Parts: sequence; C-alpha cells; structure tokens
Amino acid sequence: MKDTWKYFAACLVGFAIAGWAGQIAAVGFVSFLGNWQTLIAGTAALVGALLTIRAMRADPIEAKAVVLSFLTSKLAMIDVIWEFVDTALTDAEARDDAILHVGFANTELKFEEWAQELVELKAHLSPRFRMHLEAIIGEFQSAQRIVEQPRPTRDNTAEDQIERLTEVWLQIYRIAFSRIRRVAIKFDPELAASFDGRTISKLDETTTAEALRDSFRKKLERLRKDAEHR
Repeated sequence: MKDTWKYFAACLVGFAIAGWAGQIAAVGFVSFLGNWQTLIAGTAALVGALLTIRAMRADPIEAKAVVLSFLTSKLAMIDVIWEFVDTALTDAEARDDAILHVGFANTELKFEEWAQELVELKAHLSPRFRMHLEAIIGEFQSAQRIVEQPRPTRDNTAEDQIERLTEVWLQIYRIAFSRIRRVAIKFDPELAASFDGRTISKLDETTTAEALRDSFRKKLERLRKDAEHR
C-alpha cells in the first residue's frame, strides 16, 4: 500500500512537469511564459498532484497501523503497573513491594501526554475508528487524575485506616485499567492480548473514573471523621 501511493503520486507530479516541459519544447520558453492559460493549467495539475500525495499520506489503513503501534507500546506499560496492582491485592507476602511500585505509576504512565498525541493522530482515521479512539482518549484523561492521587500513608491517612483505604486505592486502579482495556478492544480486538492474565473488574456504564475518584475522597473524609470521634 505504502509503495503504491508513492509510485502513483510520483507519476502525477511527473505528468504535470512533463506537460510543462512539452509546452516549452513546442513553443519556446518565452512564449510559454506568455501563455497564461498554459501556466494556470500546469499549476493546477501540480497542485492537484500535491493534494493527492497529502491525501494518500492520510490513508486510514496506514493511520490505524500507526495508532495501533502507539497503543500497543502504551498498553504494555499499563500492564506492568496492572500486574503490581493484582499482586498487591492477592499476594500478602509481595503486597508491600507491589504497592510501592503502584505508587510510582504517575512517573511511568503519562496518560495526559498520550492523550494529546492520540488527538493529533485521530484526524487521519476513518469515522468509526476515530469514535473508538476518542473513547480511549477520554479514559486516558480520566486515568491521569487517578494516578495523581497519592497512595494512603501515615502522612495523609489515620494509621488504622491505611490498610482499608489502600485496598480501595488499588481497586480504583484496577477499574481504571479495566475501562481502558474495554475501549481499547473496541478499537481493535487484538489489543486484548496486551492484558493477558490480568484481573478484570466488572464494569457498567456508570462506573466512571471521576465517580470513583469522588467516592474515594468521600470515603477518606468519612473515615477521618470517624477516627476523630473515637
């Protein structure tokens, strides 16, 4: 596909230039410049060829391949953190170390930057894939707000509530990642392979990342108030 459009575009440019060259050979350079109709026709042909090149560069099939390559690399990074989340929720012995790794997720998962890059790429996609990519962009932006939330520690949480809130914090990560997976596989089902072996949260359309963040904040505030009254 890539070589075909390059060849065709080169032919179009070649035809435009050849047309000019033929006119010059037939009537002479001075007469050619004086023939404004020939100039306009030749310029129009060249502009048409250049526009065709631009359109071919925006081939939706090739654009999707570029987006897939980008997403595959970013989903692999998410999968690493997701594995630590699953470990922290299921393996008591490895829990503390896994929690530390999840706590550094905001230095590894640059969701806002990734979303901006995808915004630039989506214009070249077909409408159907553009719609699915917009859903991924939305989930990336929501996930950015989640990774910015600090993990519960003695500095921001009553000591007797750290364990409970850490559990909630980890579950929120798992839900956010599950939502990203759900919209990613709508873009391309093969992206599901990026998360083989991960525990998927049960989701419904009302389980938004923003609602989860608000829920976590309310639980934290309620537990702090309970601790004050003891």
